[in-house]
Amino acid sequence: MKLRCLAIDDEPLALQQLCSYIERSFFLELSFSSTRSKEALEFLEKNTVDLMFADIEMPDLSGMDLVKALKNPPQVIFTTAYESYAVESYRVNALDYLLKPFSYADFNQAAQKALNRPVDNHIFVKSEYQVINIDLSQVTYIESMKDYVRIYRPPERPVMTLASLKSFEERLRPHGFMRVHRSFLLNLNEIQRIEKSFALLSDGKEVPIGDQFREAFMEYIAANSLKKK
Repeated sequence: MKLRCLAIDDEPLALQQLCSYIERSFFLELSFSSTRSKEALEFLEKNTVDLMFADIEMPDLSGMDLVKALKNPPQVIFTTAYESYAVESYRVNALDYLLKPFSYADFNQAAQKALNRPVDNHIFVKSEYQVINIDLSQVTYIESMKDYVRIYRPPERPVMTLASLKSFEERLRPHGFMRVHRSFLLNLNEIQRIEKSFALLSDGKEVPIGDQFREAFMEYIAANSLKKK
């Protein structure tokens, strides 16, 4: 699976280069491109994309205003020749900000940020030479494997990706995941029973609870347990 992309820039040559960068990236595919942001708005009212590359300075509707006009905007990376827009771009939760002219290396580094980032309880993960769309509600736990993590979502086979467990911990905390061991991140909704030294998950897996994580984990459980009046 590839991330569907939209690209807008009022400069034809800049748009051509942007589209060529998208087509060069194995995990991206171009769904729509235009030199007019209002055409992009019309497209997005009827279609969805995963990632948008938008020039900020546009004659009909700025890239910033385009994002603000969307009820459910996709992940966005702004491109512009003006450094002054950097702060404002992050106010609309932009993934990144590319200052023109930018190289393919700069483009690729920014685009990679769209991976391993939850969107609507889904996360795109790069594994080998493919991008996998993972429904977080189906994930039982994530295990650290040195420089990689392995994502378990039975009955599907585990997915391995190059990333740290800490990076997943930070991104998935708002989605009901919690670190309980230096090597394990749990989906709290999958816990069936808690013993002194482990948590039993819905798939039968016993995940150990590390000493340094035990206090915070048990405090969370206590705060979310039914109490006698």
